[in-house]
Amino acid sequence: MAEDSLANAAGKGVTLTIKGKEYEFSPITLGDLADFEKHIRSEKLNIFMLEAKDLPVAERKEIIIELCRQGLDPLAVEQHMNSLDGVRFLLWKSLSKKHPDLTLDGVSELVDMQNLEEVSAVVQSIGAGDAVNPPDEEVSP
Repeated sequence: MAEDSLANAAGKGVTLTIKGKEYEFSPITLGDLADFEKHIRSEKLNIFMLEAKDLPVAERKEIIIELCRQGLDPLAVEQHMNSLDGVRFLLWKSLSKKHPDLTLDGVSELVDMQNLEEVSAVVQSIGAGDAVNPPDEEVSP
């Protein structure tokens, strides 16, 4: 896909041939970003549960409640969005609209080091880049 067409595709669907098959990427929506936040929260809880398996149940419960109450730090969301796991999740959300049989693990198999840069550029073009780095807006009082 040419660079100029990527620049014109922001917020629109993009078609890309990966490993000989055409895939249609849908724009990232507000709902996708909300699911991304849920994904991050779920990952935090999973990591905690693995690390805290020796804590008493009552103590684990208190910590889980506190983790659920905490908001997500915008910088942490941005960092996760730029991680391999974040890119993979957003790719899956984008692709699953037109390719419902594709799983998160399937996206892992689909993207490799040979096409990662091109696929990451597609993620930026379908709207995820704008969510991470929104344009500066003037706010009037």
